[in-house]
Amino acid sequence: MKKVAAKPKRLPRPRVTRWTREVVSERALDLYACERVAEHAHARAIEKCNQFKEKVGVERVDHNDPSFRRYTARTWATYVEARHQANLAKRRLTTACRNHLCTPVRADKVLARMLKKSKPVAPKPVPQADDWLVTPF
Repeated sequence: MKKVAAKPKRLPRPRVTRWTREVVSERALDLYACERVAEHAHARAIEKCNQFKEKVGVERVDHNDPSFRRYTARTWATYVEARHQANLAKRRLTTACRNHLCTPVRADKVLARMLKKSKPVAPKPVPQADDWLVTPF
C-alpha cells in the first residue's frame, strides 16, 4: 500500500490585515508607472511603424505584411508586455482597494454607521388574496 503524505496543518488566519492605506497607495503608484511605460511603448511602436512607412515609401501599411511584422516585432512585443503589466497592476490595485475597504472590522463600522443614519420605515402590508378587489382610489 502506498503511503500518502499528510497535509500540513494550516496556520490560523492573522487577525491583522495586510491591506493598509500604504499598500493601496503603493499599488496606485505602481499602476501609474505601468501605464506611463505602456504609453511610452505605444508611442515607440507608432514611431517604428512610421519609420517603416518612410523606409518602404508607402502611405498605408498592411499589418499582415511579413516584412512589416519583422521590422516592428520587438517594439510591438515590448508594447504588448507593457500593456499586460499595466492590466495586472490595475487588477492588483482593485484587489487592494476591495480588501482594504472590506476588512471585517471596517465593514462592521461602515454597517453601524449606515444603520445609525437610516430612518425607520414601516413595512408594507402583505397583499392578501382578496386585495385585488379593493382599488387604491
